Amino acid sequence: TLERRESGESRCTEIEGRGIPETVIGVLGGTGVGKSSLLNALIGEASALPTSCSRACTAASVELRFNTALGEVGGTAAAGRLVAVYQARVEFMALADWLRQLKLLVQDVCSHKGTLAESCPRADRNEAGHTAWVTLELVYGKGRLEKFAADADEDAVYDELAAEPRVRQLLTPSDGAANHVLHLQKGEVEAGSAGAGGGGAGAG
Repeated sequence: TLERRESGESRCTEIEGRGIPETVIGVLGGTGVGKSSLLNALIGEASALPTSCSRACTAASVELRFNTALGEVGGTAAAGRLVAVYQARVEFMALADWLRQLKLLVQDVCSHKGTLAESCPRADRNEAGHTAWVTLELVYGKGRLEKFAADADEDAVYDELAAEPRVRQLLTPSDGAANHVLHLQKGEVEAGSAGAGGGGAGAG
């Protein structure tokens, strides 16, 4: 409710005024148990983090921070200055790291005989295989694994996926940096205005 939000903001302002160092709160749990839904509820946003798309919606480390630019007044944030409501810094893993993970994921979706499963393993029978299958489909597209021939060899599956040009390009930075990074922004509001009072989240 609005009252609870205002009370929370007042408490945060009080804590900031004491000069208490930044506090980091980790939210940990199994895949699909509701971590993203909990965080969305806590910050009062319906979909700051994606939910319900699959068991591996946010299968990566996500950091949320209050967007302090929304509350800036005076100085660099002159009257009428527009700031982004939401800001995101998306850092992709290095290609070499993904290829190592890909090797393990392919192993999980293959049988002990070293051949690809015919379909996505059931979570209640093979949770690791199910999660690996869903993760690979999120990266390479739904139905991608089913396009392989029946009983496809594990090494052949890995080699073909590892050579996928779209993924290799995405994970290879063009500026020589260690990781490919995207900076995204959405929405605009006047800094320090009443409209910015509700705050916003920045994800990194």
